[in-house]
Amino acid sequence: MKTCSSCGIVNEDRANYCAKCGGPLAAAGAPAPAPPAGAPSAPVAASFVAMRANPKIAEENACAVCGGRFDVGAETVRCPTCGKYYHPACREKAGGCVAPECQGADLKACPYCAEKIKKSAVKCRYCGQILDQELKITLEAGQPKGDVKEAKDALIYSLVGLFCFGFILGPIAIAKGSKALNIIRDDPGYTGKGKATAGIVIGIIDIVGWLLGLIIRFSG
Repeated sequence: MKTCSSCGIVNEDRANYCAKCGGPLAAAGAPAPAPPAGAPSAPVAASFVAMRANPKIAEENACAVCGGRFDVGAETVRCPTCGKYYHPACREKAGGCVAPECQGADLKACPYCAEKIKKSAVKCRYCGQILDQELKITLEAGQPKGDVKEAKDALIYSLVGLFCFGFILGPIAIAKGSKALNIIRDDPGYTGKGKATAGIVIGIIDIVGWLLGLIIRFSG
């Protein structure tokens, strides 16, 4: 296995570029190749990841400043916050990432993991912590999420089936009621068990009533 020297992700032995950051991988068991002596190196901010463009990067991305494409193997830098790619010279000229979300005006530090997230975020996309205190209290209190839609539908279909098209609406009510009970079983936060059960029972009555009506009609 090959470990990426830039981000530390472990890749398969056959990989030449890191699956996460796109950086070049040294041969398994061999040190990473050093750049040629005297070769110019574009200055890169500490927060940026320097790498060479692999085929995926070259095909799917363009420089966020000039819009130019990347040649496979060409030097690139990537913003770790928004994931945009740059030519090193373009990034240096721009003085940083040009993405609005990386300018700082709309970002804040997560109080739990310190990663940069949007100011309007109610949940950190990095550590998963709930930031909106009202939402956090609601979830911790275990307040119900409300009736399952299928439970309401089951009851409506079954009641209508008592008066017309019971042979069609009855089975539909039973199916929706059964689905609602499964949802409630998997997530107790939902309510509507009574409506779902009633929909199933009345749906059965719809079918039985329709069959009895047929028997009476043809027996007479």
